[in-house]
Amino acid sequence: MAQAFLGLSSEIVETTRIEFLNLPPIWVLVLVVLPAVVFFCRWLYGKAPVSGRQKWALGLLRSLALILVLLFLFEPVHSHQRMRVEKPLTLVLLDDSASFRERDLGDLAEKVGLPRDATRLQLVQQVLALPLEDLKDRYEVSLHAFGESLRPVGGLEDLIAADVSTRLGDAFSAVAGEMRGMEVAHVLVVTDGRVNGGRDVQAALSSFVARAVPVSLVGVGDSDVPQDLRISNVTVPEIALAGDTVNLEVTVSSRGYTDMPTVVTVEDGESNRELGRIDLVLSEGDGGSEKTLRIPFIPDREGELDLLVSVQPVPGEQNVDNNRERRLLRIEPGKIRVLYVDGYPRYEYRFLVGALLRSSNIELQCLLLSADADFIQESTQGVPPLTRFPDSLDYLLKNYHVIVFGDVHPESLGGDPETHIENIRRFVEAGGGFLMQAGSLYSPQSYAGTAIEHLLPVIFGDPAVEQMAIVNEGVPFRPHLERARDPHEIVTLHPDNETNQSLWEGEGGLEPLTWYAPVAKARATAEVLLTHPTSRNVHGPHVLLATMYFPQGRTAYLGTDETWRWRMRFLETYREPFWRGLIRFLALNKLRRSDFRFDLATDRSDYDLGDRMTVTARILDDQFEPNMDESIEAFMTDPSGVQGTLLLTRDEPGVYVGTLLADEAGPFRLWLEDSKDEESISKSLRIVTVSVPSAEQDDAILDSALLRSVAARTGGRYVPLREAEDLLAGWQDLPMERPLDEPELEELWSGFPQLFVLVGLLAAEWIVRKRSNLI
Repeated sequence: MAQAFLGLSSEIVETTRIEFLNLPPIWVLVLVVLPAVVFFCRWLYGKAPVSGRQKWALGLLRSLALILVLLFLFEPVHSHQRMRVEKPLTLVLLDDSASFRERDLGDLAEKVGLPRDATRLQLVQQVLALPLEDLKDRYEVSLHAFGESLRPVGGLEDLIAADVSTRLGDAFSAVAGEMRGMEVAHVLVVTDGRVNGGRDVQAALSSFVARAVPVSLVGVGDSDVPQDLRISNVTVPEIALAGDTVNLEVTVSSRGYTDMPTVVTVEDGESNRELGRIDLVLSEGDGGSEKTLRIPFIPDREGELDLLVSVQPVPGEQNVDNNRERRLLRIEPGKIRVLYVDGYPRYEYRFLVGALLRSSNIELQCLLLSADADFIQESTQGVPPLTRFPDSLDYLLKNYHVIVFGDVHPESLGGDPETHIENIRRFVEAGGGFLMQAGSLYSPQSYAGTAIEHLLPVIFGDPAVEQMAIVNEGVPFRPHLERARDPHEIVTLHPDNETNQSLWEGEGGLEPLTWYAPVAKARATAEVLLTHPTSRNVHGPHVLLATMYFPQGRTAYLGTDETWRWRMRFLETYREPFWRGLIRFLALNKLRRSDFRFDLATDRSDYDLGDRMTVTARILDDQFEPNMDESIEAFMTDPSGVQGTLLLTRDEPGVYVGTLLADEAGPFRLWLEDSKDEESISKSLRIVTVSVPSAEQDDAILDSALLRSVAARTGGRYVPLREAEDLLAGWQDLPMERPLDEPELEELWSGFPQLFVLVGLLAAEWIVRKRSNLI
């Protein structure tokens, strides 16, 4: 920021002035010296035998002579000096937080020629444009934007209203530190005053008060609490399969409504066809409320689905623009290809195979290792049955999205078990999904010390020790649902959170389980979805279901083989969706990659406006070795549909990293292309969503009380935006002059011209005295 204050515009001028080296105070001259000279001269000729006109003439001449002598005694000089003339400095701080996207000043907008739904930012740019240009003619103006931090800007057009918080106190502290040693005439702050982070504002003003720098504030916004209803967040899966159920998570925020019914709908933005809806009753008062809803729907077409999520406007809303949000959902035409391996035909195998074969978007190949050699392994119609476990990594990568292991001993896989296990590890590393479901004979304990143990989201521990920690072994139990208020998509059986929790934990819910394989704990990077309700060890409750990334793929551990029991009360109403959701989740990373040599990822899937996305690409060459180019280009399309590229630089062999500013709300598409592929097919498409930060939207009311107190404490003024022009026009500080060198002095009391004037005055007096016969 310091650079913004350097090199202030100025001009160098030559000044010439007359000064007196021994000049007494002005009051002495006016009240003592001049009256004394006049009265003395008048007294001197008061009794002279001449006319009144002659007396005044003689007195005036004598007074002028005496005054001239006094001037000589004051030592007048002619001063020549070079001066730097600088305009007074004014600092302008402009609020650039996301609350300036609010549209609550319709009357002012119409008055200045903008649409009634203009944003606060648009109003500031319109109202302050000319006053700031006029201010720059009289002042040196330094513009800064603030929100999360303070930064210099070139003009009002550089504001984007994207910062996720307003830290006015931090902005004041930063300015106070940078203006040390500078003479600041004014500080102008344009803000709504709604502080939601950083240092206390009043504590940050001490430097301004000590230096007598006035802080004037322009308030932007409405100080009344407006009634408002808006979509504050929408969470949508990155990829779904045609014909599969998608659960859309929508958060609706309201303010100023009580018992007001409305409807939330999901539509196909292209055809305007309604895909799903849910009724909602706003139950809170002026304090506001927030409700999260899950809306299930089934996409009926492939490709990119433009989803329009909207909440029906209600009476009294001033701004209905925030009642809708758009999201992009990619609908994959292909099916999830699953390899399911189990050791013997246990109950879980029988019912799970049936459920997966019935699924329209899953292609299944089974391998039952205990079957006879002439047994025809089960598979989806049209998919050839297996005869043995595939021993080629390339075959696994090209033919499957997910591998599921039931109660399988490694040695029963045939061939070289170590090669199979290593291939599974590399399959997951390349983006594939892997699930291990516990069994009473072999899984998971038979894989201790193998590569599969390290890619699972749990640490096995000592089976004997963990078995001793089981409480009431054999007694039926219902799993405990982790994050019941915000459950993972795998364990979301019903869109209503309370109903969903009751299905897992309640007496009228899913049939209880009677057996599970205990493990020590979940890994630090894992996400635990289900735990045992009573059995626990020193690390916490025993884990029943957990997932983890490794590193491009996804893995899961299911600690029971009794999900078939869930059919007893509800048939396949919840069991099949659970398994489909689990397999879809594991397949997601592989599904979104058209070529497993290319992987593009971001650090998050949802961003606040103004965030920076970290984009990471992992690329293998056509020999499946890490790519060694110094940099690559990722391709992108922003929410406005403008296509561009993002340069990624090599961080390590095969890994490239870059950052992208989330400067526009809506979906961003990012993908890779193979430079050697003439068809330029998109690979590893990634869709991320940028939203306006909720912290700024939740409380965007003008805090005029705070702004008035700041102005009063520092000697400045507070005005609303409509009076900002008058405020700036009233500032009339004079330019500052700074000498560049010592003045050159030329004496004015010595010289023949001065002597001639003095002699001339005395001679004139003598002539008048002579003509008046006083000599």
